[in-house]
Amino acid sequence: MRPDLDDDERRADVLAMALSVASGMHHRDSGHPGDITAPDGLVVITLDRLIPEPATGPGRIATQIARQCGRDTASAAFEYYVPEPGGADDTPGGRQ
Repeated sequence: MRPDLDDDERRADVLAMALSVASGMHHRDSGHPGDITAPDGLVVITLDRLIPEPATGPGRIATQIARQCGRDTASAAFEYYVPEPGGADDTPGGRQ
């Protein structure tokens, strides 16, 4: 997590998104919709919040996690991407 992220509410929402993304990550294509294929085990979560929250996928789960932990948030979903293996860190490989 970025050390300069000083907004505790945003930090809590990003953490919920990270938990959600991590629970759906696989090194190989699992064939299940909604799973995230990250061959190098890396997914980058941006600070671009998705409003309204997505109806499915990690963003939906992240919002549910945040709300279960007492956050009153419209959405704990953020855009994310999987960097291409061996590529530059800012090369989007997939977005929610």
